[in-house]
Amino acid sequence: LEHTSLPARTLQVANNPSLVVDTPATPTIITAPDDSRLWLWQLSTLILACTTLLGFGLWWRARRQPAVLRAAQTG
Repeated sequence: LEHTSLPARTLQVANNPSLVVDTPATPTIITAPDDSRLWLWQLSTLILACTTLLGFGLWWRARRQPAVLRAAQTG
């Protein structure tokens, strides 16, 4: 088993002036999200959650049922 170690090195980073964002002179007003779109997302998420739970419940119930046996044919 070999063990090696390297000396620690520091990284020097300089600021890039072209990437600095200027602060706006006037404060930006953040408005609340549109309620009509928000409740659509909430409704679709609720429907997805309910159908997922329904599918899981049906699968769980089907797991406990006995396997279907084919009827023997006479003749």
